[in-house]
Parts: sequence; C-alpha cells; structure tokens
Amino acid sequence: QAEGMVQAVASAINEGKRSAEATDWLFDLQNRIEGAAQIGLMAPARKFIRSGPIKQITTDRKVREDFYFLFNDL
Repeated sequence: QAEGMVQAVASAINEGKRSAEATDWLFDLQNRIEGAAQIGLMAPARKFIRSGPIKQITTDRKVREDFYFLFNDL
C-alpha cells in the first residue's frame, strides 16, 4: 500500500514537471512567432501535439514549404 502511494506521488510529480515544461516551451514559442501573442497561444487547456515541415501547392501550382505547429484546439 505504501509503495502504491509512493508511485502515485511520483507520477503526480512527473506529470506536473511535464506540464510545466510544456507551458515554458509554449511561452517560448509564443515569443518567437510573430503575431502569436495576438492569437494567444497560452491557454490553460491547450496542448502542443506536433510540429514539422509541410509542403503546399499554391493556386498557381508552385510548391511552398512552410513549418506547422499542431495543437489540440487550433
């Protein structure tokens, strides 16, 4: 029983640390992206999911490379 309590406390601490690191990362990202502060990337329930390069074909059939950020609610 004591071992289970220790594991539960350790899990809670680890999750809190991951959450704080994710918030710090999101704040840093908001400061680096032009116009992000107006969008308001910092939201209590917002979670970062993934980022990476993406290629788009424009209306004039040119390939445009961008970088995307995917969130749970944006």
